[in-house]
Amino acid sequence: MADTKREILLIEDEEAIAVGILDALELAGYKVKWAKDGRAGLEHGLADKSDLILLDIMLPFVDGFEVASRLRDGGISTPIIMLTAKGGEDDKLRGLSIAADDYITKPFSINELLARINAVLRRATGIPNVVRLNDMTINFSRFEMTKGDEPIKLTTKEAEILKYFIKNKERIVTRDELLKNVWGYQSAKDVETRTVDIYIVKLRSKIEADPNNPEIIVTVRSKGYKFNGVIR
Repeated sequence: MADTKREILLIEDEEAIAVGILDALELAGYKVKWAKDGRAGLEHGLADKSDLILLDIMLPFVDGFEVASRLRDGGISTPIIMLTAKGGEDDKLRGLSIAADDYITKPFSINELLARINAVLRRATGIPNVVRLNDMTINFSRFEMTKGDEPIKLTTKEAEILKYFIKNKERIVTRDELLKNVWGYQSAKDVETRTVDIYIVKLRSKIEADPNNPEIIVTVRSKGYKFNGVIR
């Protein structure tokens, strides 16, 4: 059962879908607030303190992309899972680029939705919105960092990887572990672990003084990675 203190804001205009989701989430132990259009959803998202937002893309008045963008611009770091009938890769990339945390295409099973919610909430806990990493400032709510006087944007996945390393800074983190806990794969057996390496290279290019000789995210041969950054 979910923690009964967890509250989810559902922004969905199709009543049949919304009622089904609402009933399932309440049965699972969540508190749910339902907004029936983008305008109402944006108002609740800016004013309320939900633990997670389920956000449809095709909404009256203000669409889901605009709602997500305005929430992030307003400093709201609440995790967002976008719901849509569109399955196109462009829509997924657009949603993730404006700092949505996950994306699920209709129709979906309630079990899949609950699994995604649990994964996103698990990743979101325990790290402050703003941290100092060595000589940099990381703002997770705005998905950006400041290195010297230079502002640098982070992708959603880069921010999630960095959070995971910070939470597990005392130990070696394997590639399979990152695939399961950051990407959300139940099993990493059939997934190309090179995916992790590519993202680590991109993240190092932003946080390391010398990406070719990393000191913050260090490769541990045949095992994975070790985070050596100083957090304060």
